[in-house]
Amino acid sequence: MEKIEIGRIVSAIGIKGEVKFYSFSDDPMRLADLEYIYIGKDEIKYDVENVRSPKGNTAALKLSGVDTRNVAELFKDKPCYIDESMLAELDDGEYYIKDLIGLSVFDAGDNSPVGTIEDVIQNTAQDIYLIKTCDGAEVLVPAVKEFIKDIDIKAGRISINFIEGMR
Repeated sequence: MEKIEIGRIVSAIGIKGEVKFYSFSDDPMRLADLEYIYIGKDEIKYDVENVRSPKGNTAALKLSGVDTRNVAELFKDKPCYIDESMLAELDDGEYYIKDLIGLSVFDAGDNSPVGTIEDVIQNTAQDIYLIKTCDGAEVLVPAVKEFIKDIDIKAGRISINFIEGMR
């Protein structure tokens, strides 16, 4: 079964083994519905004991068997995964990052093909789409309404308003 990266451990919190989790979701409390997550490159399974105090895209996470700060610090900067079957159902117009990867990109101005989305870079301001153009160049486009005209997951395409010099 495919594993989906849902976030990263940012740091240890306190002395009882809690970790600060940065969620790729807009709702880190979705973790409260999970029985377990996988952590690190080796995808070791840990039961989720408690989720609390969400702030923005972060939450405090208590994992089974992680009972001291020293152990919690070993998880710093580790990616976290779930089984694809554990993904929450989404409302219409919502999508997962994994759904964007591979979408065909079109110029909203003239509907000409531009390339494909290769990656989604997440930062604190907004997501950034990494587009590999038809001629092999890489273009970064902020995922904001000024640039993103339409995303159609079912059709496998995204229309972008490019500005001069962007591509």
